[in-house]
Order: sequence, then C-alpha cells, then structure tokens
Amino acid sequence: MEIREDDDASMADTADHAGYRLLFRLGGVAALTTVALTFLQVVLGIVWPPPDFAPTAAVAESMLRMVETSPVRAFVTLDGLMVIDYVMLSVVYLALYAVLRRRSPSLVTLGVGMALIAITLYFAVNPSITMFALGAQYAGAPEGIVPAAQAALAAFEGTAFIVHYIVMGVAGILVSIAMLGGTEFSRATAIAGILQGAMMLVPVTFGTIGLVFALGSLIPFVVWFVLVGIRLGRLASQIDASAEAV
Repeated sequence: MEIREDDDASMADTADHAGYRLLFRLGGVAALTTVALTFLQVVLGIVWPPPDFAPTAAVAESMLRMVETSPVRAFVTLDGLMVIDYVMLSVVYLALYAVLRRRSPSLVTLGVGMALIAITLYFAVNPSITMFALGAQYAGAPEGIVPAAQAALAAFEGTAFIVHYIVMGVAGILVSIAMLGGTEFSRATAIAGILQGAMMLVPVTFGTIGLVFALGSLIPFVVWFVLVGIRLGRLASQIDASAEAV
C-alpha cells in the first residue's frame, strides 16, 4: 500500500493555508508527541502494572496512599499522562480542521466538534489531579476523603468515560473519511484513521473484548498520527517555501 504523501500541493491550496502555518507546525509536533506519549505509557504500564480501578474503599485508600508515597507512579497510574495526551489531540484536530475545512466542511466540522466534546468529557472524569487534591487532605480527615476518592474512581468508569471513548472513535472515522479523495493526505492515512476510530467503538472498559480492541487500535493509531504529524509538518514547510519564493 502506498503511504507516501503527495507533496505537489497547488499554489491555490498553499495560499489558502498560509494563515495556518503555525497551527500546522504545532499540530505536526503534537501528533508526534502523542505517539511518543503512547509508547511511554506502554513502557510505564509494564513497569508499573495498572491496579484494580474498582471504586471500593480499599482501592481508594491505596490510591490516596500512593499519591503521598509515590506521586510520580500515582500520576502515571491514574492516567495523568492522558491529560497531556488529550491536550495534544485537541491541537491535532484543530489543525486537521484547518486543512480539510474546504474539502469536506460538514464531515470535518462534525468530526472535530465531536473530538473536542470527547476531550472535554475526558478532562471532566480523569481522576489524576482530583486524587492529588484529595490526597493533600487525606491525612487530616480520611473518613471524609475516601468516599470522595471512590466517587472519582467510579466516574472514571462511568457514563462520561464510555461516551467520550465512543464519540472519539466516531470523530476519528469522520475526519478520516474527509481525507479520502483529496491530495492533502494519503489514502493510507485515511484508512489508518478509519480503522483506529472503528476499534474505539468498543470501549476499553467492556471487559476482555474491550481490552483486546484497545490494544489492537494502537497499531492504526500510531500509523495515523505519524502520517498526520509528518504531513502537517510538510504543509507548514510548503507555506514557508512559498513565502520565500514571493
């Protein structure tokens, strides 16, 4: 399958994208940073296997103690790196909107809008920073803090998390479909994005099958974001070259 991007963008397209050079550059860096963070999380997950996230008092207390005794491990264990990851994702999706807004305005607007909604939902339920705030008060009033920690863990497996996961998958599919037939991104990029989004339609919290789909989605995810990151960087370079030629 051909995966090389077509670098022969028209003068009209380059002029149309000129105002987005910085966003393209940032989007390219953000996409590749997301891939790097993904590999880092895999490695750290092997070093520090994720514990049971069941919202019981015992689990909540163990998390609060981990915050105090091993804050770095606690931040990683509670998916703190995903907060950084999702900030990067928001930049990538905004850059993709800037590239594709004229080719397929309805699909890309819907896709990017859904991605930003999903990212917001994830920020609302990620327990990492919340648990650190609770951990700071745990020693003084454990009986009042533990139930709050349980609620944070329950939210991380609840409605908002599941909805965010599925909506993010749909967003990836829509934006990737918008790539098809254009010259901005290769067909391989679009197909990788569609596959990755489709596999996210089964949330990771859905038992063994959810875990299998989550792990399987990492391959098209990495391919999609590497190709998107490279292409966004090249678009920014094309704009630079065009400006120098004037």
